[in-house]
Amino acid sequence: MVVFGDYLILILYDQRYHAAAGMLPILSLGIWPLLLSTTGAPCLLALGRPLYAAVGNCLKLIYMIGIVPLSFQAFGILGTVTAVAFNDLAVYMSTSYGLGREQLSLLKQDFVVTVFLLMLLAISLQIRYMLGFGWPMQTLL
Repeated sequence: MVVFGDYLILILYDQRYHAAAGMLPILSLGIWPLLLSTTGAPCLLALGRPLYAAVGNCLKLIYMIGIVPLSFQAFGILGTVTAVAFNDLAVYMSTSYGLGREQLSLLKQDFVVTVFLLMLLAISLQIRYMLGFGWPMQTLL
């Protein structure tokens, strides 16, 4: 979805929705922090520590109320989409902190898979560009 999701929008939807073509790759990449936090959150619940998830969700709310409008003012629609895409970073940080406090840290694992994801994306995006498809977010730039 990050590499060719824009073409999915361009093929499936008419002209009214083509602006979303540049948004889908960014929003797809924004799922990554949610996926990382979802692997550790059940461990905290099993230990009877739901507070970390609650704090993470409160931080996410504060982020959405504060950062999203500022992102729009400073960077327009691209800033807003990016801010919304990465709103789960607060939940991930809270979950990671809680897992660390309980000696169940997944930071090393998360780092390794994130580096792998970024390498895979870099290679895939380079191939896409070399094939003449341009960049996925070019409609937003």
